[in-house]
Amino acid sequence: ELLNRDAPPSLILVFNSAHISSVIDGIRKHNMTIPTDISIVLISSEEFKHDNLTITSFISINKNELGHLAASSLIELMESKQSKPLQINVKLALLQGDTLN
Repeated sequence: ELLNRDAPPSLILVFNSAHISSVIDGIRKHNMTIPTDISIVLISSEEFKHDNLTITSFISINKNELGHLAASSLIELMESKQSKPLQINVKLALLQGDTLN
């Protein structure tokens, strides 16, 4: 539906590398090219390639730190017995690939 709009997005941000194939397939089914018509950026823990494309990614610099933040935040929420929004700041590095125009 997103790609069928009169003004489709110029960028799709993907939070899980397992979804990259579906995103790329959907873009290609709409006769769009990457990155000319639409860009893709992935939030990942490592470099990711698909169909000869190096996916432009924001990569977690320290996987151990990210895991520790996630676990301690989850424990904090479980112990407080209440649901509240969390703000977690994570250091990311940009890995320039072939999917950002």
